[in-house]
Amino acid sequence: MDLKPLQMDPLEIKPFVQVGEADVPKLLPILQKRLPYSVFAYNSVLMYPRFRDRMSFYTLHGEITETTWIVSVVVAEDYGLDYTISACQEKLSRDEAIQILSDCPLFKWGEPHLITPLEAWLTSIVFEVSVNKKGNVVEFHPARIFWMDVQDAENIEILGPEDEPSLRIQSLDVDKGVAFMTSTWKFAKPGTAVNMTRNISRNESGAVYIGGEPVCATMTMAFGMVSALHTLPEHRQKGYANLAMKFVFKELAKNGIIPATGVDIKNAGSIAFHQKLGCKMTQGLVHYVICHQSEF
Repeated sequence: MDLKPLQMDPLEIKPFVQVGEADVPKLLPILQKRLPYSVFAYNSVLMYPRFRDRMSFYTLHGEITETTWIVSVVVAEDYGLDYTISACQEKLSRDEAIQILSDCPLFKWGEPHLITPLEAWLTSIVFEVSVNKKGNVVEFHPARIFWMDVQDAENIEILGPEDEPSLRIQSLDVDKGVAFMTSTWKFAKPGTAVNMTRNISRNESGAVYIGGEPVCATMTMAFGMVSALHTLPEHRQKGYANLAMKFVFKELAKNGIIPATGVDIKNAGSIAFHQKLGCKMTQGLVHYVICHQSEF
């Protein structure tokens, strides 16, 4: 895969049109009105200056209006193309949306890809296209989005334990951070280390170090999702996950980025953790979509 932003002839991706660099910030007011379900598209716009070398934005018919469809694409070494879609349900009929997504070469249904959390109505369209029309074997992960208002995150207090003098709450350093995250993240695969190196070096992260080594950490993906939280087994039940999350939330908020993540609906422990942290939760379900392009 060419690990650069998608380079396609404008005629090939119609009816979608690539958004020019100068116009990307114009998407923010539209996405702000669609919060919280648009949070990862919103954060992607804010993080675009960090990822111009592998992130691109597209809108339906080149429109930048309140009803437009907005798609961002990040080229990654592990999961292929990472799509984030924010759309107005009233813009297109279901059949029109299915036809466009099925025919438009912007959507590489035949390659490995990940789609960040979709609203339920969009999930059903993607299912129809990817599974029923393209014949893909696809994972759909039901989840809810948890997020915190920027102002609330800015005001978070971070108080570490006083009985561990070597404990530090900080951002991940690249070398130890990549080693920790790739060895503990259950979704790591070939290429993940390269992707995580980039994300850790460019984005906000949060970690608890003891004796100079990370024992708990989380990081932010290119599309603005806090992810991969993990605490080593021997350091659990000490509040370290709470400290790492508060740190990364506060760091994101300093840059105006909305602290947000997605939690599988069956993960009761994580749901309770995020609620205790002070996060808000979407009432409606969303779905991660992962297509590995593996065959039986």
